[in-house]
Amino acid sequence: MDRERSLQEQKEWYRRQALEYARRAEPAAGPVETAPQDEEDQGEDYQEFLKNHPGRGKLKVQVTAARGVLPVSEASVEIVRREGDSTLVLDRVQTDEDGIADGILLPARPASYAQSSETAQESGTSYEVSVTHPSFVQKERLPVTIFEGVETILPVGMWPALK
Repeated sequence: MDRERSLQEQKEWYRRQALEYARRAEPAAGPVETAPQDEEDQGEDYQEFLKNHPGRGKLKVQVTAARGVLPVSEASVEIVRREGDSTLVLDRVQTDEDGIADGILLPARPASYAQSSETAQESGTSYEVSVTHPSFVQKERLPVTIFEGVETILPVGMWPALK
């Protein structure tokens, strides 16, 4: 019983600390621009990428603070794919009030790649995720792998930015 009360007290302390840091931070700087929705607007590199990755997989990003206790709403999430010298921005979204950016559809290799020993190592499609919020230390280039027909969940823990 004492242990349970101690955990509740710790959670409350973390919650108060995160709220205090958020109060000290500057307000968010307007809406985040979104990536072009029309695939033709992305250019030739993107068209080639889509041809090699005809499947679709989902990404769900869960952004929290205070060791997972508090959701971070209005965090900016950017998903990119780096190949050689080129960087493709696949999407830019913001987390909701629960700290979640959900239903992000991303190109993926066909699921059949995982069924052959010759292509199994190439069955996932690698992306990098960056998360920013004015009240927290930025998280950059977090690796995530997407598979066709699978929802991948990426938990992101943020630390308050001390000003």
